[in-house]
Order: sequence, then C-alpha cells, then structure tokens
Amino acid sequence: MVKQFTGKGDDGTTGLLNSDRLSKADAVIEAIGTLDELSSFLGNAKSLIGEGSIHQSLENIQRDLYLVMAELASTNENRLMSSPLSEARVLYLEELIDQQGKSIEMPKGFILPGETREAAVFGICRSVCRRAERRVVEVKDQGKIANPQVLRYLNRLSSMLFLFEVRFSLVGNNKKFRYAKE
Repeated sequence: MVKQFTGKGDDGTTGLLNSDRLSKADAVIEAIGTLDELSSFLGNAKSLIGEGSIHQSLENIQRDLYLVMAELASTNENRLMSSPLSEARVLYLEELIDQQGKSIEMPKGFILPGETREAAVFGICRSVCRRAERRVVEVKDQGKIANPQVLRYLNRLSSMLFLFEVRFSLVGNNKKFRYAKE
C-alpha cells in the first residue's frame, strides 16, 4: 500500500513547484491556499446551480485559478514551465460581466447576504476572492509576482461574483431584493 503522506510538512514548510520549501505561513502559500479555497467554493456553487452557461463559466474560472496558483508556486528558474495567466482571460471575465450586467436589476442599496442558497455561496465566493486578491497584492508587493494580469483578473472576478450573488438574491414571487436597512 502506498503511503498517503510524506511527513515533509511536519516542520511547518511546504514545497513549491521546484525543490524549494517555504513556511506554510509565507505570503505566497497564504495566497495559493486562499485561491484553492475560492476554487472549492466555486465548485460548491457549480453543484447548486446545475448545468448551464454559469456552470461552465465557473469551471473555466476554476481552471484559470489553477494557472494563477501555478504561477505563484513558480520561481524565476522554473516560471517558463507554466503558462502565465493572459490578458485574454481578463477580457473573458469582462465579457461575462457585461453579459450579466445587462440581464439583471442592480440593487439600490446593500442587500442581505444569503437570501437563497445560491446567493449565499456566491457571497462567500466574492468575499474569499477579495481576500485572495489582498493576499496576492502582498505577494506582488514583495516582488514575487510580476504578471499584472493576475491582479486584474482577481479584481474582475470579484465583480463578476457580486453580479452572480445579485442574480440569485432575488426572492419571493415578486422577485424583490431584501435590503439591509429594512
């Protein structure tokens, strides 16, 4: 039987795509972990909404997040081994945002999170995406990532996730928003 653990992380470190090891508390590992968490919540959202165009969009985004995680886990020596996130992926999100923005009513104030199960999950995705963005900014500020598309992508992604949260927040037969100040 093959062991399902190595024990290498028992000292509080984890490996990158090369043989380098970093503290599990390092900003790079924090950013990768938060992106992984976001991908998991996006998977939860996919399971709730079923098949369709939003489901496919979420799967495409999960694949993009793996590109970002690989880029963060790369070092200057092996960076060419992974494909960097391209501007085309940012433009893809901008198209999705435009499509969603045309098809939904925007709230006139702060809406209560969690009016539906789907809206609750998209609210979590949005807030985790914002946290991931903050973690990646920290990595960028340390000079450990140079691709400007990564931050642009995460910024657009949180906007798109907000639109999905709004789309699924309409409740009741009247399809009205419930506002925080009601």
